Amino acid sequence: MDAYPDQYDGIPDVFYSQRVRDLVSSGYLEARGNLYRMRFSEVRLTPLGLGHEA
Repeated sequence: MDAYPDQYDGIPDVFYSQRVRDLVSSGYLEARGNLYRMRFSEVRLTPLGLGHEA
């Protein structure tokens, strides 16, 4: 997204929030805290998200 920052104008924060929750549900990200209050949560890649065999 950094290569073409104007390409993604107008996408609401809610989209990114839902996408993060979906990636956590799919096992690509791990999360701590409340994902519905992003300020109070943390996420990181899992081995699955890094492309390694789990």
